[in-house]
Amino acid sequence: MDLMNATKYMSSAWLAKAPSLMQSQPSQSIMIPQSVKQSEAIDSSYRVNKPERASPIEDRPLEPKVETNDVSEERQAAQQQLAFEQVIAQLRARDQEVRTHEQAHLSAAGPYATGGINYDYQTGPDGQKYAVGGSVGIDTSPVSGDPEATIQKMMVVQRAALAPAQPSAQDFKVAAQASQLQAQARSELQAERADELKTSEETNDRSAPSSLNENQALPAQANSIDPRNQTNQNTDSLGQVLERNNFDLRMRLQINAA
Repeated sequence: MDLMNATKYMSSAWLAKAPSLMQSQPSQSIMIPQSVKQSEAIDSSYRVNKPERASPIEDRPLEPKVETNDVSEERQAAQQQLAFEQVIAQLRARDQEVRTHEQAHLSAAGPYATGGINYDYQTGPDGQKYAVGGSVGIDTSPVSGDPEATIQKMMVVQRAALAPAQPSAQDFKVAAQASQLQAQARSELQAERADELKTSEETNDRSAPSSLNENQALPAQANSIDPRNQTNQNTDSLGQVLERNNFDLRMRLQINAA
């Protein structure tokens, strides 16, 4: 994975999309020997000149075996065919490895993949194209103004970078970048929650004294006595005493008269 325009987490100014390129499978060309030629490799028929049969009548002495040009060409053609098959096998294995690796990235990236898979191809001696490298773009920019959403996004990016069975060095770099952005988002989220808690406590502190003063004022109002009311009460009490005395006096006069 080749990091392109890697973005840093900035809480004060969130950046727009900044895709990173997960080039988890750098191009690795397969060496094709010069002896492997397309025309010779495809033509699997070889010309072999058979020696003439010895006459059964003639008794010829044994002669030392000497390779002819035809036998030498036959051996060379067989070696070329073997080299051809080995190169094709290597290209096919590399092609399968690259496709499996990049598909794992794409599947795990989900909505944050910025496109499909880009392959680097090499043409084999058989004329076919084989994938020898690949890359997948993924969006690694933080979510503007939402650190909690950024944390969730970076978790997906990290899983996508490490999705293949054998992550490459560049895969680990993208995963480390996502981990760093995730940690910074957590710090910002904690700071926001701390500010909210502090604001809430300050609000409670400001409202608590005023409520206490109101509660304390109520008994004072209940216990307060209006001087005018107190005078009226005293006047009423004096009148009741005089009336009771007059009543007692009348009763006594009636008794004496009787």
